[in-house]
Amino acid sequence: MKNELDLLTLEEVAIFLHINVKTVRKYINEGRMECVKLSERKTYVRRDQLNKFLRSCIFEINNLDSRAKIEKLSQRFLRRRNDR
Repeated sequence: MKNELDLLTLEEVAIFLHINVKTVRKYINEGRMECVKLSERKTYVRRDQLNKFLRSCIFEINNLDSRAKIEKLSQRFLRRRNDR
């Protein structure tokens, strides 16, 4: 029933992301990562959902970079304003 090319175990996802399985479960519980439950004890993540999760992480990182740049610019502006 499991197509090995499309479904990954939580352990495989954890190994791929270099995180603990508990963290993968946390992301699933928080709704950050979608999963497929084939039974009470068998939970998988579809490969395309893992890719979607990774894209969302990259988007968050890019937003953090933008926020940091904006913060740095505002600090410069305030310093220049105070120097006058």
